[in-house]
Amino acid sequence: MEGEFPPYERVVPEEKKTVVKVRKDDLMRNTKLISIFARDFSNVVLYNFTSEGLILSPKKEANEDNTTKQEIQIEGPDIKVAFNYRYVIDFLNNISTEEVVVELLRPDAPVLFKSPKDDTFFHI
Repeated sequence: MEGEFPPYERVVPEEKKTVVKVRKDDLMRNTKLISIFARDFSNVVLYNFTSEGLILSPKKEANEDNTTKQEIQIEGPDIKVAFNYRYVIDFLNNISTEEVVVELLRPDAPVLFKSPKDDTFFHI
């Protein structure tokens, strides 16, 4: 495609405090599972990245029956963020690697999802 495009580089987060590596298939399965409970709450799923693992739950009324947990590799402080699960699934459907890297600064900042093998393939 030819033409002028806005400088996307300005929206790509440069700073990060927490870096997470997660298995793509596990993240996809758990996101789809929790999405069933999130549909009544604007499709929002909470992703709690901790040293104990990644805990996914719906935005409201989370309990042990509608929460999943999976192993992750985490560097940096624990952090909880909310995502529209549809955007997460869209990225996971289009990445070919077995692992995904997630870079986070704080809960209200843009989050970078990317391939561990290709820095040019990412999702904000």
